Amino acid sequence: MNKSLRIHARLASRPLLGSVLTFVGLALSIITAHGQAVGPDARAVVDLSKAVIVAPASHSVFAKASDMLAVEIEKRSGIRLQCVSTPPQDAKAVILLGTVDTSAGSGATPPPGIAVPEKAEGYAIWVDAPPSKAPVVHLVGRDFRGALFAAGRLLRLIDCAGGRVTISTGARLATAPKFAIRGHQIGYRNTPNAYDAWDQKVYEQYFRDLIFFGTNSIEFTTTLTDDEKGPHMIMSTWDMTAELSKILDAYDLNCWIWQEIPPEDDVSKPEVADRELDDLRKLFDSLKRLDAVFVPGGDGGITPAPVLMPFLERLAPVLKQSHPKPTLWVSNHTFGQGENDYFFDFLQKQQPAWLDGVVYGPWTKVSIEEMRKRTPEKYPMRLYADITHNVRTQYPVPDWDRAFAQVLNREAPNPRPQDMAHIFTRYAALAGDSITYSEGVNDDLNKFIWSALGWDPADSLESIVRDYGKVFFGDSEADAVAKGLHMLEENWRGPIANNAGIEKTLAHWKGIEERSAKRAVNWRLQMYLIRAYDDAYTKKKADAEAAYEAEAHEALKQAKQIGAEQAIEKARAALAKIDTNPPAPEYRKRIGELAADLFKSIGMQLSVRPPYKARGLERCALLDTLDLPQNNRAWMETQFKEILSTADQAKRAAGIDFVLNWENPGPGGFYDDLGNPAKQPHLVKQHVWTDDPGYVDAPQCEYLFALDDRIKGLSDFRQSWLDQASTIYRCPLRMHYDGLDPKGTYRLRVTYTGRFRAIMRLIANGKDQIHDWMPQPKECAPIEFKLPAGETANGTLDLEWQVDPSKDKEFSHTPLNRGCQVAEVWLIKE
Repeated sequence: MNKSLRIHARLASRPLLGSVLTFVGLALSIITAHGQAVGPDARAVVDLSKAVIVAPASHSVFAKASDMLAVEIEKRSGIRLQCVSTPPQDAKAVILLGTVDTSAGSGATPPPGIAVPEKAEGYAIWVDAPPSKAPVVHLVGRDFRGALFAAGRLLRLIDCAGGRVTISTGARLATAPKFAIRGHQIGYRNTPNAYDAWDQKVYEQYFRDLIFFGTNSIEFTTTLTDDEKGPHMIMSTWDMTAELSKILDAYDLNCWIWQEIPPEDDVSKPEVADRELDDLRKLFDSLKRLDAVFVPGGDGGITPAPVLMPFLERLAPVLKQSHPKPTLWVSNHTFGQGENDYFFDFLQKQQPAWLDGVVYGPWTKVSIEEMRKRTPEKYPMRLYADITHNVRTQYPVPDWDRAFAQVLNREAPNPRPQDMAHIFTRYAALAGDSITYSEGVNDDLNKFIWSALGWDPADSLESIVRDYGKVFFGDSEADAVAKGLHMLEENWRGPIANNAGIEKTLAHWKGIEERSAKRAVNWRLQMYLIRAYDDAYTKKKADAEAAYEAEAHEALKQAKQIGAEQAIEKARAALAKIDTNPPAPEYRKRIGELAADLFKSIGMQLSVRPPYKARGLERCALLDTLDLPQNNRAWMETQFKEILSTADQAKRAAGIDFVLNWENPGPGGFYDDLGNPAKQPHLVKQHVWTDDPGYVDAPQCEYLFALDDRIKGLSDFRQSWLDQASTIYRCPLRMHYDGLDPKGTYRLRVTYTGRFRAIMRLIANGKDQIHDWMPQPKECAPIEFKLPAGETANGTLDLEWQVDPSKDKEFSHTPLNRGCQVAEVWLIKE
């Protein structure tokens, strides 16, 4: 530590002075984190346009950090700074990079209140600008990574407008990360919507981008064979992971691997376990760097907990033989209740030294609070948060409109700044260490928010999002991009029909596009622009199809006057208007152009068709889902055919009445379209989203995917059948009714559907069974149940669906029976 840093530390040890210095340092840190100048003249800047970057030649990290600075500054300013190990005497300005143990730190005197934090990865940044000497920007890390992150942070502090590179003379910052693990899973395999189309150069650039915001860990999804390849992969998963581990080592970033026990490998058999361990040893040996191995308990592998844990005990020494310092982590996601009891009992009683931590991931069938409580304190808990998916996921978009859920589906570009910041903050006290689950670049902004908050949970979300805009779109667009990203998130709030902001969002992003026309190709701009077009096109199409369906209903109401045949003919003509008069064809055309641009610029695969060849329709294949119907035309056509199959006019009239009055429960009755946030007034929400964003103990809106060929008859489903109120694991699904006739009698009509194909029973008022354990019907159609006399004698009714717990073990590693799912409920007064 240099003399001034030692003096600061000594002063800080005195109670009063220490408090003052701590306060000053914190204040300076907060100010400069927002990129604002500190000092008597906030407008004073240092010109770095002719600066040299000086870094020791003693370690690859210094070389990578200085090259990163030079290259990234050139991209933003057109000015290439020279990288040297010793500053020339005639240097106009110097960016001095190093650690407290190199000349950058040992010979530097930071300003009052600034000291390089003692914590690993910490750093300090300050500017010396004496009148008669060349100005120096100091980037001093506590260690190699600290220096790397200081270089990355500098890119958020400098301005590159007008063909110059400048920094405020008052820029100063001393900071260290709050959490030790800040990473993202970026696996090279034939599943993601972009990563499989990358080469080493693109990966390295993305690693650099993440460094700017404090990412220190990258996790790869690995396999035990060297033959996994997809249409865009230039080498096998095994070989590319080995190459990428070399890049991480050069930057001193942590290399994690996610390695399942293959479902087909029964490691309870000694010969299979021996072969598995040998394959794992070969995998570990192929990696230049390996810091941690995460073995998922499920959702990748189906090895039961009583088999998995002893196998991991054998794996631990194999891992240590290959690399001296890696850690071993395990998750319990998809474990049933019995497996969880075994898992936690094993940890509590044996407290194995060979295990280094546990992971809370998607489909963990206990809350994160319960997980932390039942896990011995000695084991850190890492969050494996799914930030990439929008539906059928750990943290779905809350109360998403069904039109978006069908058209944009699981992996549409999903900047969710407010949601992501809230989810991170909600669980940070329990599991602030995190490596997120990602399947492509669609979640790009979300990654940077998680990394930045992992570094400093108190950082302002607005400053993070603005810095993202500044770094990737330029100084002049920083505020506009930040606003546009929040607008995209707001597009998904509330019913699409009532959202007047969607067109404004598109206009906003088109403005950014116009102002950026002369700049280099920016895949992030292309991605957010296509999202804005997707949203606007989906709204126009949904609005048009809703109007055409309403027109068809009006035609059917004329059946008594003009006859069923003519009424149906007019209804069909109304519904068919979407075919001959599609809305916003110019939007549809532009979406196709942007999709082609994204494929070329970043390998994003927006269709299962050539040339994109996405792995599946749920993998961001927007071009294949844009034109999915958003009304009940297909279901109505099925009804029309049945109505016209008979010559009996009374039956025809009844059939038309059936179509028109589907949602009508009759006088004194109630209808809930569960899964449609606008039409489920009787659904009981045990917790609000802010308390339970993973919906572990509360109902959520769930959505069947209309193109899922695993479910019979989906193409003819009513829209109300494509979404359901859903709970997961042991949480019951509840409804409550007030204002009922105490003397009346009622019956229930219920539509059961959903991907869980749940085995449920229904209880009224906490005691009376309406129906016993019943599997989901094979054909989707309403079922009726008569309520026993007296159930509504108090003028109220409580309904509770429960999932069959006896099937927990049978379906623990599958989506089946994961929770209750109900699509529609009518309470009909007799």
